[in-house]
Amino acid sequence: MKNKILILSFSLIVIFYKSQSASAYSYFGIGVMDNVDNARNLSLGGTGLALDSESNINFKNPATNVEFMSGIAILDVGGVVKYNTTTSSGTKDKRFLSNYNNLGIGFRITPKMFFTASLQPTSTSDYKISSTAPIEGTTLQYPVYLEGSGGIANVAVGLSYKILKDFSLGLKLRNNFGSITRTENIAVGSSTLTDVKVIKNEYYTGFGSQFGFFYKKTLKDNLSSISIGGTFDFKTKLTGEGTLKETHNADSETIKDVKYTIGDTYLPKEYGIGASYLHKNKWMATVDFQNKNWEGLQYGSTYEKYYNQQIYSLGLEILPQKRNYTSISDGFVYRLGANYDTGYYKISAIKIDKFEASAGLGIPLKNGFMLNVGYSYGVRGMSSAIIKENYHSINLSLNFVNRWFQKTYYQ
Repeated sequence: MKNKILILSFSLIVIFYKSQSASAYSYFGIGVMDNVDNARNLSLGGTGLALDSESNINFKNPATNVEFMSGIAILDVGGVVKYNTTTSSGTKDKRFLSNYNNLGIGFRITPKMFFTASLQPTSTSDYKISSTAPIEGTTLQYPVYLEGSGGIANVAVGLSYKILKDFSLGLKLRNNFGSITRTENIAVGSSTLTDVKVIKNEYYTGFGSQFGFFYKKTLKDNLSSISIGGTFDFKTKLTGEGTLKETHNADSETIKDVKYTIGDTYLPKEYGIGASYLHKNKWMATVDFQNKNWEGLQYGSTYEKYYNQQIYSLGLEILPQKRNYTSISDGFVYRLGANYDTGYYKISAIKIDKFEASAGLGIPLKNGFMLNVGYSYGVRGMSSAIIKENYHSINLSLNFVNRWFQKTYYQ
């Protein structure tokens, strides 16, 4: 049974890993740094810094996974299907895409320690942009077509340890790795000059770390609780190298083929704080704040200026009123959420911010399965941006809860 679950999980990853963000803004830096997680957290507005559960792993804060029973293992696999509309100068581009959001596993090591491992996107890049460039010495311009694909992922391991009855600490170690391909097609349109194609393949790798804390106080009725959680991520250095190949399209003649070292590239230092309130096991409200210190960071391939980023998130989860139910609908979990992201760079002096609203459903299935389904609608580039993006996305994650490490007894 466990082998079948693993095969299903990796099959879903292959299905979702067809394309990336499909955002024109993924041209900048190392791609779009969107919030990625399982469908439960995304349906709750992307919150999770103070969010715990007995049936869902929380990969946002490593300190929160302290409620699972001994011998329980949880496998989580998820992805997103998105319909993206880009509007610029009166023209629209509409695209469907898919990508994975998370592949993770977690289990208890000791009565006070819980272990997790995960694979998640760090950034994604997928764009097609038409532009023009001036011909030197003239007033004429020639078209330039820019394309990009790829992204950076991270594989991570995390530990949560219960220091006191109500307080735990967490540590997560990540290895970021991946590549981004940038292609420029220059259509000069001259009888003496041929079209030119420039292809850059850039490869990145670098280790990062995250610390977290989680405090949960059960109230007198034993059905309500207040939780506070927070995380801190150190600035992460990415080591990069690339290859550049320039060819004339007419005769496929290679006129340049070189390797180069990419200058210092960093993921920002960041911190976050969150709180949640559980009311009599009926509903839970959660709120998060995150600050990412992008100011002063630069990237060698693109040269926009970066600013500190703030993300404000909130969510509401309505829990089933019956612990033992005869129909699946009695066990549904309902979720609502929203978040506002200030953005971290400006284009033509305009900050590229984003707003997203979400809703979701947790559906209990047989044999320890939980299907989490979420819908999100978002707008990127709200403040009169040159390029505005509207998207609809469906987030899916499948949880499998099973008892491992148990001895089998025969009569």
